[in-house]
Amino acid sequence: MLTTEELQAIRERAEAATDGKWAYNLLPPSMSFDRKFCLGSFNGVCEIVGDINKEADAEFIAAARQDVPKLLAEVERLNKVLHRISVTTMSMGYVGVESMARDLKRLAWEAIHDGK
Repeated sequence: MLTTEELQAIRERAEAATDGKWAYNLLPPSMSFDRKFCLGSFNGVCEIVGDINKEADAEFIAAARQDVPKLLAEVERLNKVLHRISVTTMSMGYVGVESMARDLKRLAWEAIHDGK
């Protein structure tokens, strides 16, 4: 499990990265030197971030710029769900496991669907 500090460090790195959608382009042989792909945020100019020779690596790294903030938001949402469930079940003082399991399923469904 990630600590609050680790999640915050990931969030700070994501926020410090170049804005915009990242992409990768296959470089023409005349420009490629030792690299095959140019990775970065393209505004008419290729900002080379690193030497990438495998297309799957370039695709993964480029997608991370969009994926990491989405994953952080999902972790935050799920942590809120777990907190709501934990607080609710502790306040209910359960005796039987079956009734707690039934109510936990209901609470999880409500939390995931924002009480709808």
